[in-house]
Amino acid sequence: MQYSRTLASFDGPTFADLMSWAKESGESRDTIYEIGKVAARLDLTDGELDLVPADLRYFEKVIAVSPYGAVSRSKDLEKARNRGNSRVRTSLERYLAARGRGAPNADVRASYDRVIEFLVENEGFVEQGALFSTSTHKPFLLLRARARIGLADLDQAEFDRLWHDATPDGRKSLRKVAQRIADLRRLHNRWPELAALLPRQDFTLPVTSDRARRITWNSLPEAWQACATGWSAQSSGTSSATAIRGTAATMRSSTTRAVSSRSLCMMPKARTCAV
Repeated sequence: MQYSRTLASFDGPTFADLMSWAKESGESRDTIYEIGKVAARLDLTDGELDLVPADLRYFEKVIAVSPYGAVSRSKDLEKARNRGNSRVRTSLERYLAARGRGAPNADVRASYDRVIEFLVENEGFVEQGALFSTSTHKPFLLLRARARIGLADLDQAEFDRLWHDATPDGRKSLRKVAQRIADLRRLHNRWPELAALLPRQDFTLPVTSDRARRITWNSLPEAWQACATGWSAQSSGTSSATAIRGTAATMRSSTTRAVSSRSLCMMPKARTCAV
């Protein structure tokens, strides 16, 4: 099948739709920038993104192989193009997956619209009497774009799903959402017309496996503590009691450094840590 730069007969979503979704859903700035480059790569104007099909097959056949020199000054255009293609491809896959789950029904979207409209109408300079600071509503745009249930019915399970599906920028927005919902619920008496539209609970941020967790000295097995302090005394040439006190005090006072089993047991083979 031969592909042209645009498909006149295509009646599905376009790159203009993808661009709108990406901005509303918290896609990264680099990704949005790459989506915008597609028009120039296809020798189109920015206003003609609505002529480009948001279709993965079309993307691979036409966009991914299109010249990149017009939109980049990189010395390695092939590497830059592959990086740009990867960002657009990943965003396009997320967009199509979201469409595949079905667009939110009118009632679900309306539940977010009402809150967003209320916030926008009352945003401004708080010191001049506005209820909310400028841009308070923006994190709620991601919820409206991706949530499957209405705002008043939003629960921790749905929040967790949104969190795990979100990009790093999207998680920043969700972190703000959790805080702002908590603030709005706490001060519900100030705006009763808004209180009924809010979730009935606050939200906690899920713990992700890729986030480093601090290990405190006291949480380590006693055998490891003894092994580490004894080795410290042996290697430093100081008295055992002094070394133990110094090492223990240092590690107990550290609130930011993680202690690993490897660092504790990197010592001569003759002396190993028993667990």
